[in-house]
Amino acid sequence: YIKGRENELNGIKRLIHYCYCGPHADVRKDPEALDVISRMYWVPSWVIRYLDQTGDTRPFFFCEYSHAMGNGPGDVTNYNTFFENNPNVIGGCIWEWADHVALKEDGTLGYGGDFGEEVHDGNFCCDGLVFNNREFKPGSYEAKYAYQPLATEFENNILTVHNKYDFTDLSACELKLVITSDGNIVKTDILKLNTKPHTKESIALDIEIPDSIYGSYLNIYLIKDGLEVAHTQHCLKDANALKAIDEKAVINHNGEFATISGDGFDYTFNMHYGYIEKLNDFLKAPLKFSIWRAPTDNDRRIKNDWYVNHYDRMYNKVYSSVINENTITIKGALSSVSRSPFFRYTATYSFFKDGSIDVSINGEFDNEREFIPRLGFETEIAQKDFSYFGYGPYESYIDMHHASEMGMYESSAEKEYVDYIKPQEHGNHFNTKLLKFNGFEITSQKGFEFAVSEYSAKELEKKAHNYELEKSENTHLRIDYKNSGIGSASCFAPLKEQYKMNDKNISFNFRIKAK
Repeated sequence: YIKGRENELNGIKRLIHYCYCGPHADVRKDPEALDVISRMYWVPSWVIRYLDQTGDTRPFFFCEYSHAMGNGPGDVTNYNTFFENNPNVIGGCIWEWADHVALKEDGTLGYGGDFGEEVHDGNFCCDGLVFNNREFKPGSYEAKYAYQPLATEFENNILTVHNKYDFTDLSACELKLVITSDGNIVKTDILKLNTKPHTKESIALDIEIPDSIYGSYLNIYLIKDGLEVAHTQHCLKDANALKAIDEKAVINHNGEFATISGDGFDYTFNMHYGYIEKLNDFLKAPLKFSIWRAPTDNDRRIKNDWYVNHYDRMYNKVYSSVINENTITIKGALSSVSRSPFFRYTATYSFFKDGSIDVSINGEFDNEREFIPRLGFETEIAQKDFSYFGYGPYESYIDMHHASEMGMYESSAEKEYVDYIKPQEHGNHFNTKLLKFNGFEITSQKGFEFAVSEYSAKELEKKAHNYELEKSENTHLRIDYKNSGIGSASCFAPLKEQYKMNDKNISFNFRIKAK
């Protein structure tokens, strides 16, 4: 009966889990014999609902609130803000400390099912905040940030410092202030404060905001015994608006293709499929719309719905392609195989004499269905080294970027890889203003997300172990409007709506320049 109906069975299991773990089963007040109320993987709104409806004043403790499998955990910082802002809520636990694996005879690491056992949970034992050898993951730093003993506010040159230590006076620490412009250090100061535990102190700073293109920031580091125990960052000046370009390029149309060339650039646009096919010799594959990512461990529940919706097999339908002076306008839609469109859009590509291309995507997403993994573009390139201005140096996502800082970084496809035992999505960077390769760059005032990898999403998706991965001949590059967050949904807590790629109206603009 079950064979061939796994999706229905999984849906029933999720419903049972929701009724057990969700608010519907727990609006009754817990027995008075209990000194502490505890739940696992409730979202904050469920806790508020329980407390409001029952009037319960006992301490509320999350026996688990976050699951650290693979890429993650996401949304840790917001949970801890919720803990701090609600006196009844006394905190919670992340499951768990370290990945559990076994060393096989050939020296590789194995998990459930690798040793001939009939009953196992696959890689569900690889659920640690750190790797099996106790090295940190990007998610480890995110948890450190969430638990750090410092918070700051900055407004009108007044810095307010909150000492979140229970017993330690900030006189035992140094406060290091670093002002940066486009990633370059402009000024450094060291402050000594006497802020008492659980109090705050305000200091007037003499700051002249430096000129910048991509952004100026105030970075604050709490140093104790020579170690950085906390950091915060405040934006002094965001990225400049992209300057309008007057001199337009000439588009030559010949059948299926449009060509645009000038001093130092030679581009080809495919009018039939609606994408850029050539940017000098930079592209090794067309710059196509893309929505798929290799599911993370925390996507393990939603990925069944993604497969049912055929998100892993997406197609772009072009309804019209029109040239007007230096602009190509595409009207089209994205849909999965054998499914109706989920995104209808108008895309414009404006070409200029200096080799710049202004790309603008405006469209409407059908959010009556499951949210999609991501929305953006994907291509292949030969280059592996790059620099960027955005959240780094760790991989960063909409709900997992607080441990990173806005700044200028240098990296490579090899360095971007995160060696999760079970291969999955990795290496994303949130709120990027500049991505630069040799002879090619992408800029945006509003910001975009990107990922550079030696592995295709399909390769990461189909391989069960990290040692099985085979590198692609080319480097895979993604340029995204939005990548869905990470969350903790491997243990049920659903990804929050604001972190899903489920936006109704999409407006996405960036500039490409290859010269």
